[in-house]
Amino acid sequence: MHLTDCECTEPGWCERHQCEKSWHMVQMCRRSRSYFNAWENRTAPGIAGRAVHFAAAVARHIASGRKILSDADANTRLEICQPCEHCDVKRMICRHSACGCLLKAKASWKSEVCPIGKWPVPESREVHDY
Repeated sequence: MHLTDCECTEPGWCERHQCEKSWHMVQMCRRSRSYFNAWENRTAPGIAGRAVHFAAAVARHIASGRKILSDADANTRLEICQPCEHCDVKRMICRHSACGCLLKAKASWKSEVCPIGKWPVPESREVHDY
């Protein structure tokens, strides 16, 4: 059953929404107008939004060669996040509508930026390939 304008036919990279989609995500995009519209508008709420944005972050991280920042640079990013009104400090998740990511992972990835521009450019030249 296909109720939306979703163009996905199978799990994998969704060119339209610029993210990696599991089989379940493809089915939700095809069958649920609210999920499809959330992906279209890049404002997916709640867990769907976090999944979309984190999947996009993972894809960028992999595409960039999985470069990891130094512990010092990653910790600087996390220290900036903690007092932010969008940060769920208990779970270390960014609740901003353009993010929603697991900060402990995203803060260490060289490919990532804060959606509201709070992270500085890393001072350290130390970057690790994994």
